[in-house]
Amino acid sequence: MNALRQTTTGIHHHPKRGFALIITISLIVLLTLIAVGMLSLSGITLRSSNHSKSLDTARQNARFALMLAIGELQKHAGQDQRVTATADMAASIGGLPLASGAAPLNDKSVNNISKGLSAVRPGTRYWTGVFANKDTPSSIFTKTPSPVIVQWLVSGNSTTYPLGGPIIRPSDATYQVAAGGSVGDSAKAVVLVGERSVGRGTDSTNRFVVEPLVNIRNGDSSRPVGRFAWWVGDEGVKTRINIDKTLDSPANYASLTNQRRGWETIDGFAA
Repeated sequence: MNALRQTTTGIHHHPKRGFALIITISLIVLLTLIAVGMLSLSGITLRSSNHSKSLDTARQNARFALMLAIGELQKHAGQDQRVTATADMAASIGGLPLASGAAPLNDKSVNNISKGLSAVRPGTRYWTGVFANKDTPSSIFTKTPSPVIVQWLVSGNSTTYPLGGPIIRPSDATYQVAAGGSVGDSAKAVVLVGERSVGRGTDSTNRFVVEPLVNIRNGDSSRPVGRFAWWVGDEGVKTRINIDKTLDSPANYASLTNQRRGWETIDGFAA
């Protein structure tokens, strides 16, 4: 009995080892997952912040362009003696529209003075020009005024009559839109009025509006930090096409003129 008791009491039970190691590895994995999640969240936040910053910058550039456009319009067209017209007023024989790049045949006034008209391109036909009287104001009582271009109301122009005329003209091929609706050099020009406004017809590119891009630089940096473009459209050459006929009485003079424009006859506007 003593020998058996000694043998039984000589056996020792040890606890299982490795539990602390498993807990440690689990905590390390959990911390790694938390760290990766925090890095992903910070990356998303940073990208969102950069996107918001870029959006704010774009809006500021657009507002700046709008202020310049309004200022140029007031500066050049504010005087009562000034008139506006589109570049498409440059015409060929009989007043027909010019072919792209062709020289205008109506550039001379009745006094044989150049008006400053130029060739036009698909994309520049609807540039708005401001014209003044070349002659002295008092001469309007003795001879027909001679109009001369003062400025084309597009981004990038800075000089004015009589200091040599506009720098950027509708004849510049840099601002011509290709048949596919794109510009040749996207770093110098941008389409402001495209197919979503004027359609995709065979002659739609002639109704496109392309404008020069102006770079915004930060101090002396040679690399631009942004760009903008603006265009002043001439509302004086437009007319409403959705007017309904309201008068039918032949005794009313107002009923003798066209009361509606027949907009359904225009390409792309048929019912």
